[in-house]
Amino acid sequence: MSENKNLKKSVSIVLPAYNEEENISYFLIELIKQLKKIDYEIIIVNDFSTDNTLQEVQPFKKKNKKIKILNNKKNLGFGGSFKEGVKVSKKNYIIVLPGDGETN
Repeated sequence: MSENKNLKKSVSIVLPAYNEEENISYFLIELIKQLKKIDYEIIIVNDFSTDNTLQEVQPFKKKNKKIKILNNKKNLGFGGSFKEGVKVSKKNYIIVLPGDGETN
């Protein structure tokens, strides 16, 4: 039990995103507000989007060292993109959320 108390709580948040240019900026702003007291990284996996999803997320990466962007060379779907994000995650826990923030 005492070992768990020493484990640093940190989370990797993987965001698979396909054609989310209209949603992802707002979602990132709201997500980052909630993470102020947490050791985190956000891994955005651009799933070969054909819109401006990549251009929307690049300014976030420039401002925040905790944000990584992966670009799939072909569309892998939600599950495939999630797996790609997990491969580069560095934190103790992993959460996956859709790039548009829609969870219902």
